[in-house]
Amino acid sequence: MPSSLRVARLMYAVRDAGIALNVFLSTLVLQPRPTSDLAKVLQRSTPRGPKILELGSGCGIVGLQVAGLCSTSDVLLTDLPDAMDILNHNVKNAKDISSRGRLATSILDWEECLPRGVAKQRFDLVIVSDCTYNPDSAPGLVKTLSSVAEKSPDALIVVSLKMRHDSEAIFFDLMANAEFVEAEHTAIPLPDQCRSETGQDLEVVEVYMYRSRRSR
Repeated sequence: MPSSLRVARLMYAVRDAGIALNVFLSTLVLQPRPTSDLAKVLQRSTPRGPKILELGSGCGIVGLQVAGLCSTSDVLLTDLPDAMDILNHNVKNAKDISSRGRLATSILDWEECLPRGVAKQRFDLVIVSDCTYNPDSAPGLVKTLSSVAEKSPDALIVVSLKMRHDSEAIFFDLMANAEFVEAEHTAIPLPDQCRSETGQDLEVVEVYMYRSRRSR
């Protein structure tokens, strides 16, 4: 994705998809008897929590929330160099949020190969929040997810988004072509005050869970 577009994204980093995903994840962590794959992954804590990677972290609102919910997990937040100042600042101020896990950041450009420090790790959960709004970046995003899945074939991939225009649908086509299978899907209605300007449509945030066909 062009850096100018990603900088613009950071200006609106706290967006509906990130906030809705945080609330959704929080409810799953509190389930007394988890039934979904995502809830089971989030509640895993023995001996350590799931190893988590976030792509396109922005200011870190989702990744930091997950680090707090999964306090024994290692969580790696990634984005382009333009995002690192605000991301590192927020991570530094939230170091105590993860009691026994490791919270770290890394530069990761979807148009390039995975950084060595990322490529050698095996992740249980990959999070992508509000990163599909620019269809031009979708091929790079899916390529990166495929690269992660090569080392982590059993990872659960969570994608939250709010569809703004039909062109975003290319992401789903690319995921299917890359042999990712939709495992679960949840639609989260936004409050009435978040209705579109026409006042006719209730806006929703969609949360998709994917697995690679290579998973066991």
